[in-house]
Parts: sequence; structure tokens; C-alpha cells
Amino acid sequence: MNSEKWQKIEPLFHEAIGLSGEDLSRYLEKIEGQDPETAGELKNLLDSHFEAESFLVEDSISDGIATPGEMVGPWKIVREIGHGGMSTVYLAERADGQFEREVAIKFLHGIMPGKKMHSRLLAEQRILAKLEHKNIARLFDTGLTDNRRPYFILEYVDGEPLHTYCSSNKLTVQQKLKIFEQICEAVQFAHQRLIVHRDLKPSNILVKNDGTVKLLDFGIAKILEEDTAGAIPLTQTGFHVMTPEYASPEQVNGENITTATDVYALGLLLCQILTGHLPYDVSQKNPLEIGRIINAAQPTRPSHLLTQKAAETGNDDFPTYDLNLKSLRRELKGDLDNIVLKALRKEPERRYNSAEQLLNDLQNYQKNLPVSARPETSGYRAKKFIQRHRVGFVASLIVLISLITTAAVSIWQAEQARAERDRTIQINEFLQTILTEADPYAAGADATVRDVLRKAGELVSERFPNQPELEAPLRYTIGYTQLGLMELDDSYTNLKISEQLYETLYGKTDSRTLTSSAYLSWLEFRRGNYDMAIQGYTKIIALFNNITPWDTRATILNDYAVILLELERYDEALELQQTVLDLWVDNDPNRPEVAIIQNNLAQTYHGLENYERAEENYRAALSMLREFFPDGLHPDISSTINNLGVLLRDQGNYEEAINYYREALDIRRATLGEYHPITAFSHLNLSRILLDLDRVDEARPHSQIAVDIMGEVLNNTHLHLLVARSTLARIYTVDGRIDEAETILNDVVSIMDEEFVPEWIIEQAQQWLSEARELNQRKLD
Repeated sequence: MNSEKWQKIEPLFHEAIGLSGEDLSRYLEKIEGQDPETAGELKNLLDSHFEAESFLVEDSISDGIATPGEMVGPWKIVREIGHGGMSTVYLAERADGQFEREVAIKFLHGIMPGKKMHSRLLAEQRILAKLEHKNIARLFDTGLTDNRRPYFILEYVDGEPLHTYCSSNKLTVQQKLKIFEQICEAVQFAHQRLIVHRDLKPSNILVKNDGTVKLLDFGIAKILEEDTAGAIPLTQTGFHVMTPEYASPEQVNGENITTATDVYALGLLLCQILTGHLPYDVSQKNPLEIGRIINAAQPTRPSHLLTQKAAETGNDDFPTYDLNLKSLRRELKGDLDNIVLKALRKEPERRYNSAEQLLNDLQNYQKNLPVSARPETSGYRAKKFIQRHRVGFVASLIVLISLITTAAVSIWQAEQARAERDRTIQINEFLQTILTEADPYAAGADATVRDVLRKAGELVSERFPNQPELEAPLRYTIGYTQLGLMELDDSYTNLKISEQLYETLYGKTDSRTLTSSAYLSWLEFRRGNYDMAIQGYTKIIALFNNITPWDTRATILNDYAVILLELERYDEALELQQTVLDLWVDNDPNRPEVAIIQNNLAQTYHGLENYERAEENYRAALSMLREFFPDGLHPDISSTINNLGVLLRDQGNYEEAINYYREALDIRRATLGEYHPITAFSHLNLSRILLDLDRVDEARPHSQIAVDIMGEVLNNTHLHLLVARSTLARIYTVDGRIDEAETILNDVVSIMDEEFVPEWIIEQAQQWLSEARELNQRKLD
């Protein structure tokens, strides 16, 4: 099934899996009357879905289904109302005249009768008997039919599945949260009685016309209490009751099921009712692929999921009638994003401790109070990266402490031992303070690198008054690290103070002053202020003298060459890069920096259209980097792979280029995170090459993601953001959204006219603007 067909069938499929029996038959008949081909595809997809459900349930088969009119004790079967991998559910009515009542009868199938089945049935009856709650469907009776088929007599709930109710009633975000609160309350009630649902999904959550929620199917629950009376265990090896779309990592891994499993499912449900979509897609995947996605793929935050799905489908209509796409995204961005993502963390211990804690956060959000959920950060991703290499978090913390301490005390190596000891003690005390004062109540359990650095910047002057020789290196290290994290405002403050302190202490030409000044100029480059960056580097280089360390000169010249390369001043860049390479080869040739210089030289040769020399340098750089970083997970490797992809694209090797772009994107996601501007640049590259190949459906989500991420971090005059916006506008033109495209391109071109932008980029944007205007004019004519 191609992407176009899937976009058409996906909403129908999600609607259909919430239906059963006659309702499902009528639904399929309606679609078949409108579009027989789509109905056929949908039926095949539903068959695969139900087969997958059956595959994941112990011994599940569907033999001996009851028929209308059949009696089960005093109850007469009316019609089938539900079907799943483990059970079939029928509507039934009291037929002995004692009283009138409609109930739901759930027949378990595919489980061999006998003593084991009878024991499990009695145990399940005891479980459900504990669950008398207004939002949980009641259990009236259990038993075995004449042919020893197990059944349950349950409260009949006349309602719609959760996602169907929210969509058909066009609920607002606040109304959806009120519905969701009832679900949390019911789940918490069960958890307090040591019962886990394990299969929360929309079809197991019905909403009545008055908005009352009823949770179904607690009959497959697991008892958490200790087995002190020799009870029959409800969980066995190989018995994994779950629906793949709503399964947690521990479920697909066959690990212990706890209340955190239900919290994970609640996160999925919350994401689905807020956006209309799940945060990742496991439909039409085999069990191995499902396990890989659930274990490894990071869920897309709801606000980004909206724009991603809108870009994929070209549809801006979402199941919240009072908000357009932009307003709904703004509503979800921030606290609601963080709440969903906390519930969906891979590690059970890092999710909400309970459904009640999730409920409290949602209620605090609605009251405009702080929530406990915090975003996943580069600091946490860095910790996970280290853990994948079997080094604990303590080691990463030691690295940070060592970095700051070394920078702070190395300048004192020639002084007396006692003074050295005193200063080291001061530094260590300071580090302990910032690590403990990064407010754990505000930051939650995960005090991140950003939190620690920000706190350090606030405290350093207070803790080291009139001690510039200690404050300067600390400020420099904090600012430099923040620059790498793209915390540009905080970075500027700390680097500027370090520059001023170093100049006062050691003068303008000291290497420490020069390095602080250089990173301030690099910061302006990262903001898109190219003129300020060039002016800064020009002044710094003019201060070099015979005693300037070779590595200081190499670092500053290399960074300046990168800026010249970006501005297409290739001859100047090439001259500087050759000087830098010579400095490294002459002084320390066995370093990753040599590979980085080879990469930068390749980019310059590429710009000079010396493709053969460029490819030679790229491949040499990549070979060296893979020797230094054999696991392949390093940002410098991703940069070289990306650049090689650009070269191959310019040579017409599009498919090979796309493969390199995708590999670079995967590495950047793993090392920098999904929402880093450099990761966004990979999305931009992919969108542009796919657009060039008229593969607009594939290009659209990458383009939208690039604009979203860059727009949050970069200056609106930054070249990368301008290119990303113009690319998205071009896609809008192809999609027929001409007015939006023209508005964006007008703004982009006007900014480009005031900034330094390569001529071919300006010409392309102008051409796209001209075409958009022409199409708009035709509409008017």
C-alpha cells in the first residue's frame, strides 16, 4: 500500500477498530458503497490487525461463537456487540421474567476448559468483584456454559469508543481533558487495589451520551499482591495480553507488568485524543518491527505530531472544533507536550508514579499551576548515550566536574601547593552547591545539564567575589558548554564576562582572552549575524603574535574559515584551512581535529566544483572519524556523511545522496536529539532533495519539522531558517495553498534582500515567489 492510499485508509482503519459486530458490518458496507477498492483494502487491513491480536494472546482461537436466541442461564443472547483476540461480547436480556435488564456477556475463547480454566475464572471473578467504581463496568456473574465455555455477565454500556466520542462530538481540549480525568480516576482506583488493566485502548473505554466514562475488560488484569494462599497465577511465560498499538516497552519485551504499564497506555490515549494520532505507527509491522519501534523510537511530541500529520496529508482539520492548527499546536506546546512525553518514557521508573500523579499534572495545567513534567533534554540524552557505552551517570557527572575544575585550577600549577589546595577546595564546594541547588522540586528528578549550568552562572559571582582568577575560567567553561547546547543568551552572558575578566587579568593578546572573544563571534554566527561574526574574527586574528599557542590559532582560524565557507568566500577559506591542517599535522597529527579539517577542506573543494578532490577528502575524513569513534555515533561523523550526501546530490546521484542524508539524520537524532537545529538541518536537506525529485508527500513532513525546530531557536534572518521557510512555501504552492506560499515567500525574499545570502538561493526564492504570484493571478482571472 503506497503512502497516498494509507493516508486515505488510516482514519477509516482507526475508526473501524473501535467498532464490532453489526456496527462494524454497517460501517464496512457504507464504505463499500462509496469506494469498493478502499473497502477491500480496509477489510484486508482489519483481518491482519485481528490476526495480530490473536497471535499475541495465549492459545486464542474463535471457535463456537454463540447465536442470537441462545440461552445462557436466564439470559437470552440478542446480538454480537464486540469481538477481540481473547473474547467475543454479546448483548443479552433477562428472559425469566423476574426483572428487566440488558447485560453484556463476554465469552472467552481459545482457552482449554478444565480445572486450570475454572481456577482462573474464579480468580478473575474475585478481581472484578473488587472494582465497584462509577467509571468501571460492573461484573454481575461468571460461569461456564454447558460445553464448558467460560463467560462473564457484565454491565452493558451503551456508549462510543473514546476516540470516536471525542471526534464525533468535536470536543475542545478542555472537554477532552475532563473526559480523560475520569479514565485516570478509574485506573487509579484499580491500582489502589493492586490491579493492572494491561490493555487500555479506545475500544475498552466507552463514553456514554452524558459524557460518563466506563472502562471495560479488567478481566485480563494481573494481581500485584503477593500470592500467600497458593492462588493460580494469572501471568505465565509466553502469555502476553496486549494490543500492539497500545503496548509498552516492558510488554513487548515480556518483562514485569506494573502500574507503570497502564500509565504508558494512558499517555498514548492522551496523545491520541488530543491530536487524532498515536505518537508512532506500528500498523502493518511484524512483531520484531513492533518491538524495535516501541523500544527505540522516541515518541513525537503532540504539538509536532499535529504539524507532521498535517504536512503528510495536506489536511489542517483536527478533531478540536474551536481551534485551527496553529492555535491547537500552541495549546499543546509546552506543558501538555511534556505531560504526554513523561507518561511515555521508555523506562517505567521515569514515568509518572501513578495515574493519580498524571491526573494531578493535568489538573494543575488546567488551573495554570506548575506541572511536574519536564522535557527530555540534551543532558538526559547524553546520559543515555553514555549508558549505552556501559558507563554510568556518575561518570558523565565526573566529566562535567573535571571539565570545570581543570579549567579553573590549571592556571595555578606554578603556585604553591597550599594555595592550590585552598582554591581546589573552593571549586569543589562550589560544584557541590550547584549540583544540590538545582532545585529538585522545580526540576523534578532529572536535574539536567542545562539546569546545572544555569544555576552555576547565577551563583558564580556570589561564591567568588573579588576572585576573577577563579570566576573567569568557570564563566568560560559554562558559556562554552551552553553554546554547544544552543542556549545562546545564557552563553553570551557567561562568555562576555569571561572575556572581560581575562582581559583585565592577562591582557587582550592572551590566549584565554582570544578564545573567549572568538566564541562570542562564533555565537553571533550561530545567530545569523554574519557581519558581526566576521568583524569579530578579523579583530581577533589581528591580535595573534609569536607567543600565541599553535592550537589557539588553529581553532580560531578553522572556525573563521567555516564562516567564510558558509558565505561562499571559497579562496579565503581554502587558504585558512590549509594553514590549519599544517598546524595540526606538524604538532599533533593523530587527533580527530585532523579529520574535521579534511571535512572542511572537502566542503571548500566542493564549493570550487572540484568534485573529485572533495570526495577524496570527505572519504578520508569519514575513515579517520570512524577509527576514532567506532560505534559511529558522533556528530562529526554525521556532518561528514551529510556533506558527502550533498556532493553526491550535486553530481546527480540522488538515491545514494538520500541514503547518506537519512543516515546523518539518524545519527543526529541519537546524539543531538530530535529538536536540535542541526538535526533540523538534516530534515531540511532531505526535504529539498525529495522536492527536487517531485516526491512531495515524502518531503512535506521533513520540511515542516525543519521550520518548526529552526523557528524556535534561530534568528529569523538565519540562512538555514530562510531556506527552510522558502522550501516549505514551495511545497505549499504544489499543494495548492497559494496564498500561504506567497505570504511566506514575500517575507523571506524581503529579508534576503537585507542580509547576505548566496545569490542562487535568492534567485530560487524569487522564482518561486514569481510562480506563486502568477498562480494567484490566474485564480483571480
